[in-house]
Amino acid sequence: MKTFRLILASAAFFCGLLQAHAQYVPGSNFVNFFAGNSNFSARVETHLEYKGEKSSSVAKYSRSEGKFRIDLDVAKIKGKPFEPAEIRDASIGLVGMFTQQTLTNKPDPVIGGLLGKVTAIYRPDLKITYLIYPEIKSYVELPANASATNAEPDYQTSITELGREVVDGHACIKNTVTLTDKNGNVDESTVWNATDLNNFTVKMEARKQDFDAIVLFKDVSLKKPDDSQFEPPAGFKKYDVYIDMILEELKKYWRR
Repeated sequence: MKTFRLILASAAFFCGLLQAHAQYVPGSNFVNFFAGNSNFSARVETHLEYKGEKSSSVAKYSRSEGKFRIDLDVAKIKGKPFEPAEIRDASIGLVGMFTQQTLTNKPDPVIGGLLGKVTAIYRPDLKITYLIYPEIKSYVELPANASATNAEPDYQTSITELGREVVDGHACIKNTVTLTDKNGNVDESTVWNATDLNNFTVKMEARKQDFDAIVLFKDVSLKKPDDSQFEPPAGFKKYDVYIDMILEELKKYWRR
């Protein structure tokens, strides 16, 4: 039972983490922050704080002509919101919806595959998102969020220069970026654009009510990533529903 709780929670937390990144990644907001740099790869450190609880993660981001990829090791996420006890508590209510079976105290290979390395690939050209689990050689194909495939921005942007600072060895222009949507809702972020990287955004800060985020882009390359990075690996099993993949892996475990 513990294994299944952890797996369900891993899906929820990974999707939540992607949502936390969403204001910086696919969609028109992302294009705005990285205007002029349609191709890049970078190591990304994300530091989140929600209601006083902190977490951090390190991922690799890659972008190629609108396509976008995040590589993340879920098991290495640090911080109280992602501790195993918290994950189990958050997922208890979900378990009974899917299975009444219990597990023994055998080693948990399923946890290694579904709470380990995960890749998300956004393909706005195909209007789909791939969630790839290399350790179990499987992936899920999902419809992309509408905002990720919308080529026309539905907001107004204003940029105000605040000054000049050095971030991670890069001379940067510090700006406030304000986005106002058609309903008058306002989102504001502070960004640092590196003048030696074609004004690439190497740091972002956003604060909204109880949520704070700091995102640092390091080891930036403006070289176009290979197209193969934005396709699911050959030979991996495809699923159209996330829970189908989870149940299939659990069936393999129960047969042992």
